[in-house]
Amino acid sequence: MLKRAVAVTDSVAATPVKAGKSPKTIGRVVKNRLAASNFGKKAVQHAATYSSYQRKKFEVTREWTEYTHLYPQFTTGFHELLGLRVGGFRSAEWRANSGSIDPKFKTECPFCHQKEPETLAHMMIVCPRWKIQRNIYIGDLITRARGKTLSIDDAATLLLGGECTGERIRNWPILKVNSPEAKVNCPCIQVSAFLMKVAPQRIATLRSIALTPKPRRGAGSSKGQLPNG
Repeated sequence: MLKRAVAVTDSVAATPVKAGKSPKTIGRVVKNRLAASNFGKKAVQHAATYSSYQRKKFEVTREWTEYTHLYPQFTTGFHELLGLRVGGFRSAEWRANSGSIDPKFKTECPFCHQKEPETLAHMMIVCPRWKIQRNIYIGDLITRARGKTLSIDDAATLLLGGECTGERIRNWPILKVNSPEAKVNCPCIQVSAFLMKVAPQRIATLRSIALTPKPRRGAGSSKGQLPNG
């Protein structure tokens, strides 16, 4: 599943486009490639995937997919990282707006209960619920990102391998290191490890506060049923 997802997102963007094409044409070609698969269609529809991907310059670090086969122990983290890079993060704020959890979570994080919504940046950089995991895996990266005097949202983009106002985290994927062990400490792996630790607890909490879906109109109707059973 991970290889398939990668194939229609970061790896799709990595597919060479005929030399001499303008940036606008290249963008259109890659966007069409993403839209050619079901995964790509959903991503584009839900979050204007490629527009965001291009704006944050994630294509510069698309080689991170090399790690997916070197480190199977981080598979869950790679899934999470991929989703965040292509706009697939479903925050508590998003879920509250969609009606799947209590509306109060439009302005309150269900994990730390601070009076601010759970956004991608809040989850990765601010939320006290994930302080221990954050300090272990990405504390130094956050220091480097915030040290560039960026907004919290832009700092989160840097953590995911993107670029803002010309700033990015150096060697986010370390490409020219022969020893696989050396790559474990690269930012790409650190972020994946953090996401892998956070995801199960986060999902469990969201499931525990999910609202019971309202029955569809007409569901359970006795129309056509014989009298007395």
